[in-house]
Parts: sequence; structure tokens; C-alpha cells
Amino acid sequence: MTDEATHYAIYRHEKVKDLGELKGRSSHNARTADRGLEHIDDTKPATLLLGNDDAVEEWHTKAQAAGIDKAKLRKNAVVAIEAIATTSPGWWDTATSQEKAEWQERSVAFLIEKAGGKDNILSIHLHEDETT
Repeated sequence: MTDEATHYAIYRHEKVKDLGELKGRSSHNARTADRGLEHIDDTKPATLLLGNDDAVEEWHTKAQAAGIDKAKLRKNAVVAIEAIATTSPGWWDTATSQEKAEWQERSVAFLIEKAGGKDNILSIHLHEDETT
């Protein structure tokens, strides 16, 4: 038996049902929201890794390119999927810069694969301002 703590990779995803909800999530993730950011450390801003800080703007760009008319969306349409990839706080606290960079690279690759390709990503942000 070893004294090393067990660490986990964590993945969660959730449907985003309308563009208003996407706007709220986007501003929270980009750290531009007016409220709901009391839990973050302002000295560690979110880093945009892929896409656009404004996920709604990116959604409109991609929808237009695909010929999707927002006015014709079903009432119960899912407009996006928000995915979170994270790890145990204990691992992040003790990981080397190289290990963090490798985790980031592998996580982005995993999210791109899950989305069906880079073109299906609106934005990916790295948050180092939370406990998890």
C-alpha cells in the first residue's frame, strides 16, 4: 500500500437549451459576467485556449456558415453542449508545469474528439482561479 493520494480526471457535460443560457455560460466562462464570479481569484484570469471568448458570437458565425436560421430552431432545440474537464485539486497543486501542460494538451484533444472536431467547438477556457 502506498501513501500517495488517489487523483481523478473528471469530465462532465450538459445541454445548453437556448442562446440566452449560452450567453450566461459564455460570460461566466470568459470571466466577463457582472455577477456570479465571487468564487474566483481575480489574479488568475481565464485563458482562452480555442475558439472565441464570446460563444454566442461564435455560435452565430458557425450557424450562418452551416445555413442554420435561428428563427427556425425547434422550441426544444439544444444549441450547445457545455463540457468541463478537470482534475483533482490535489493533483493540480502538486503537478509540475510540464505535467500541467500535458494535461491541458490531452484535455483539449479529448474535448475536440468528443465534439466531433475542432470546427464544432465554440470556446475552450482554462480556469486556474477555482479550487477544482
